[in-house]
Amino acid sequence: MTYKDYYLILEINFTADQIEIKKKYKQLVKKWHPDLNKDRETTSIMQDITEAYLILSDVDARIKYNKIYESYFKKKAEFKNNDDKKSSKHSDPKSTEKDSHTYNEKHSINDPELDNWIRNANKQAREYVFQSVKDIKGITFNVFKYTLYSIGLVLVIFTLYLIIILISKTF
Repeated sequence: MTYKDYYLILEINFTADQIEIKKKYKQLVKKWHPDLNKDRETTSIMQDITEAYLILSDVDARIKYNKIYESYFKKKAEFKNNDDKKSSKHSDPKSTEKDSHTYNEKHSINDPELDNWIRNANKQAREYVFQSVKDIKGITFNVFKYTLYSIGLVLVIFTLYLIIILISKTF
């Protein structure tokens, strides 16, 4: 299974507590919610944010995820930092991106239970975002429909008012 860096997605530190996780999740949902952000990537970003929150807010899932995180993402970050230091000392302006080192080490931990939790979190996240988008479309349609009803009602009342005024002037 390919793992995502949930700490990076939620923009939190590895040591963040449950309160910080929840606070950051709410902040990111407000920023990336489809009715507030019209970016094309909004749906996939919201799914990643929700998936990350579901895993990191569950104590047992987070413990399992942290084992993967420590063996993979921390090593990847250390490798990148070391590679950045080396490349800054020996930078070659003619070098291409193909020449740069990449981190290809596979994670050594395999946890089927975590993989299952992540698949479920991903499914829940997709359903949540889909329902949010569906709700927004429904709300938008209903607002439009009731606005038209209101305008129609105002026009009928205004027309009746004019008719009453005209009738009262003729008598």
